[in-house]
Amino acid sequence: SFCSSPKPLPYIVFSIPRKVTRRALAERPRSTPMSVSEAMQIWCRQVFLLDLTPTRRWSYLCLAGSLLVTLASHQFIGPVKVSIFMDVVGTETEPLAKSLVMLVLVPCLVSYSILVSLVKSPGALVVIVCTFYGALYGFITVVHMLSGGHPGAWLAWVLYYATETKCVIVMPMIWSVIADISTPDLAKKAYPVMFFVVQLGGILGSLVAIQVSDLGGELGLLLMQAASFVLIAGLAVVGCRLVDESASDDAGTALAPAAAIVAAEG
Repeated sequence: SFCSSPKPLPYIVFSIPRKVTRRALAERPRSTPMSVSEAMQIWCRQVFLLDLTPTRRWSYLCLAGSLLVTLASHQFIGPVKVSIFMDVVGTETEPLAKSLVMLVLVPCLVSYSILVSLVKSPGALVVIVCTFYGALYGFITVVHMLSGGHPGAWLAWVLYYATETKCVIVMPMIWSVIADISTPDLAKKAYPVMFFVVQLGGILGSLVAIQVSDLGGELGLLLMQAASFVLIAGLAVVGCRLVDESASDDAGTALAPAAAIVAAEG
């Protein structure tokens, strides 16, 4: 009935550990602290990717160098873009130029996506994009030099949007190449080092922008930007080829036991 006394619940037995005394804690083995030399060895192995195979290590270092050059060139070409645009077109027009960036960027991204679907080789894709931007910046440099440092307004517009689209396309393109060749285990080992190298590129690019007067002024930085695409494409192509060699070596290593078994049975 409702007023009847409830049934007693079953007992639950818990295992209570023994009391840990201070003497037991003192007798428990402790991990020995790491020495400075051991910490430096671990740091060097992580920074120089010594845990990877030689081909994989050099492929990641080449691609990291490509990222370094990409960010460094963007850091020092940005002030040149703004300086030429404001001197030739005017400061009052820059808000309009910024608002029109999306109108220029959308067809560029559509064209890039079509190019990605047509070109299957990551190295060839990097070469095509870098050739386009290298030729464009080379053209800008030649026109700026022939005009005696006083180019027309159209060149300032071309430089402005070339720089804006370059920073959106080139850097993510190289990261996509790195993501295609990386497994989760390789990414854990290589990505921290690559991020560190990229930050170094930003610092170096800012230092180059500060020393603009010693490097030939605006014309010198434009020439460096055009030449940087050769280095970006070259490092990326070498990195992709090393990845292919590493993949073929891994495939040969995986097939070696099977070939040995077949030979033994024969």
